[in-house]
Amino acid sequence: MIYESREGVYVFGYDDLADSASKWDNLFENMEDALEFCQDRYNADGWISIDAPTENCQHDWIQKIRIKGKEKGKPEWGHFEQLINGQWKGISKDEKVKSFGGMADNEKLWVSGLVDDFDRSLKKDKQNAERILRALQWAESSLKKILQ
Repeated sequence: MIYESREGVYVFGYDDLADSASKWDNLFENMEDALEFCQDRYNADGWISIDAPTENCQHDWIQKIRIKGKEKGKPEWGHFEQLINGQWKGISKDEKVKSFGGMADNEKLWVSGLVDDFDRSLKKDKQNAERILRALQWAESSLKKILQ
């Protein structure tokens, strides 16, 4: 994931297919350097566009996630809350997702944290919607039906 901030451009790295906290990050001075790093290291192109993080939420998660207690100045590091239907609810992240094998297509969207971004893209940016589905390894027949 690439995130542009006032400090520079962060590249977050993961060891999990599910939406989660990053395993590592690198900070670059500008977007060009970050993109070059990703291309050289991961042969990464065709980026998926997602919404900017909500205020006070983690920048390395797709969904609206924050560190529990941080908003009160008493962060409980390693404990997270997710904004669900306007309320903050504690979440736990125990198992890593190494493969989408055996998951239904809609389950892949949910686990990856890309549901809202996909819905937005389907209405406004079909190319981005297709990139999301391809990244989640949707069946070609399902992919074509949903993009019509």
